[in-house]
Amino acid sequence: GFHFDNSYNQACYCDNCQREFKAFLEKNILNPKEILGINDFKNIRIPPYTKLSEIHDPLYLWWLQYRRDLCARTYNELFAYVKAVSNNEAEVLHKPAFPRKGQFVNEMGFEPSLSTKNCDCIFAENTSFIQKKGQDIISQIKAFKLGQKFGYRVFDTSWLLDENGRHRFPESYEEVMRFLSQSIIFGGVCGSPWMIRSLKNGDTIWLDIPGQQNMLAKIFGYYS
Repeated sequence: GFHFDNSYNQACYCDNCQREFKAFLEKNILNPKEILGINDFKNIRIPPYTKLSEIHDPLYLWWLQYRRDLCARTYNELFAYVKAVSNNEAEVLHKPAFPRKGQFVNEMGFEPSLSTKNCDCIFAENTSFIQKKGQDIISQIKAFKLGQKFGYRVFDTSWLLDENGRHRFPESYEEVMRFLSQSIIFGGVCGSPWMIRSLKNGDTIWLDIPGQQNMLAKIFGYYS
C-alpha cells in the first residue's frame, strides 16, 4: 500500500509559476475578453491569495484550476510509478482533505475527477463526525457521495471535538457504533484511526483509550 497524506495546495508567486500560469491560460482560454475582461495575457499575474470561502473572481478560479491540474499530473506520475513497481498490486490511498468548507476551497490540491486510474481509496477526514447538533444532522455523506461518484473506496476517519474545540476520541459504545454504522450505511470503510492500530509486528495492536477493551470486544467479535 501507499498512503499520501494531507493534500493541501499552497500559493506560490515565483517567476516559474507566473510563467506557467500564463501559458495555462493561453492554452485554455481562446476568448480572454469574454472570459476575463482583458484583451490578452501580456501583463497577467497570479491573483493575490484570499481566505474567502466564496470566490467570484474568474482569474482566481482559473488559478485554482491550474493548481489542481498541476497537482493531478504530479500525483498521477507518482501513483502510476507505485502501481508499476508493485505489478499493479499496491493499493494507493489519498487523504485529499475534502470536502472541507471555508478557506480550504483555496487550498485543496486534489481534484477527484483527475486521478481515478491511479488512486484506489480516499479518506473523508474532518470534523464531520456523525452526530446531531440542534436540528442539523452532521455526517460524512458528502464525502462518501463525492468519492464514490468517481469510483473511489472511501474511508471515514472523522473526529469529534470537545467543548474547547480540540479533537477527541469517541468515548462511548454509542459513539463508536454510530461511527461504524455510518460507514456501513453509506457503503464505505470505517477507518477508526483513533481506536486500535497495529504495531506492525503482525500480532500486536495498540489500544488508544485504556479501559475500552470490553466495549471494543463487544463491537468487534475478533478483538479480545
